[in-house]
Amino acid sequence: MLIKKCSVFIAAVAALLLFCCCKKNEGVNVSQLRTDILTGADGGCEFTVYPEMREMPLIADGKAGVKVPAVIVKIVNSRVFSGTYSIFIKIDGKEYSAAPEAVSDSVFKAVIPVEALPDGGMEITLKGETEYRAVLSSALPEELGEYTLALAAAKAELGEKIVYEGDTPAGEFFVRVISENDNAYWYIGFITAEKVCSVLVSADGKQVVATKDFRNAN
Repeated sequence: MLIKKCSVFIAAVAALLLFCCCKKNEGVNVSQLRTDILTGADGGCEFTVYPEMREMPLIADGKAGVKVPAVIVKIVNSRVFSGTYSIFIKIDGKEYSAAPEAVSDSVFKAVIPVEALPDGGMEITLKGETEYRAVLSSALPEELGEYTLALAAAKAELGEKIVYEGDTPAGEFFVRVISENDNAYWYIGFITAEKVCSVLVSADGKQVVATKDFRNAN
């Protein structure tokens, strides 16, 4: 009886250690992980925020670095921006600010490092010649599948295009949820120093929609 109890105990400990190791190594070669898109508008000014875990800076070189939380802000105004503006975001009661980069006369962008990603919606304010303020919420469907399903589907599709070093793919993955024409998809990019293999997966993470390979020009 004692031997049986010891065997059960050892098996339980082994399972726990295996679980911990899996959790520790989960996403070890994912350099960008975006699982939500937040949107909102105020007075003809449209806000889109992409919360994600990512390398800083994010470089498609085939090497996965340490990820940190950040939000990517895109602001489009139906009118032309003029003067100097500042972005303020609030997550869990903590405020962050950034000076956005003008992409064009009507588009601003910024990458803002944060302590933690928003859990659901968030507040954003653009201050300058005119002030705009909005509460953002997710633009994605409720039936969106887990990114792990999409990543598994992409790996299965890529097959021998992925070279492994032991149990780890010799490259890095960019994983992004995207939204086009009110439809959501998962973009999975497998990147090495020489090539980029991209896979588009359905929102539920189960069906490969399209694939494309091209040379890495980074």
